Amino acid sequence: MKRLIIYMYIALTLIGLSGCTCQIEEQGCPEIVAPWLYVSLLSESAPIQSVRTIQGVTNWYVHDEDGNFCGGFLSDSPHSLQLSQADLDRVTLFLENGSNEIELQFSTPPHSISVRRWYAVYAEKSHEDKPFDRYEIIEVDGYVIHIVDDGNDYIYEVYARWFEGLSLYTFRTESSLSFQ
Repeated sequence: MKRLIIYMYIALTLIGLSGCTCQIEEQGCPEIVAPWLYVSLLSESAPIQSVRTIQGVTNWYVHDEDGNFCGGFLSDSPHSLQLSQADLDRVTLFLENGSNEIELQFSTPPHSISVRRWYAVYAEKSHEDKPFDRYEIIEVDGYVIHIVDDGNDYIYEVYARWFEGLSLYTFRTESSLSFQ
């Protein structure tokens, strides 16, 4: 009997969800997808490396043309310092010696951007010892971050805000000086 009730609950939930999807499509609501972010290391304004960042905490919602709420989602994720080494390796830009420019390329331009960074060695500490509050605010010039390769590796977190919501993105830089 308990199994029958569980199966009925699951079936009714799925029918209800599919009904909501049809209703949203009939109302002319846009697809509920948060923007993504690529970061590119530039050399003389041409990209020489580009990676798609890791999208972290996201709160996104949409309305139809009449202003009626269509739906949304809230996703959670680990803090940028808690990502696995494999994930961080996937989103690493390898700096050139001297000055570097990193261009932020959003699929939809945000209304505001802020960037903070941590020393990458902080990610290697145990969970209790991670200095989450020991970040540095990085200035953004339009959609470009100007940095100097100082011999340190960093983890960057980009906070972007739109009228439809907000999202955090993570990438890492590795110093060219560590290769020498």
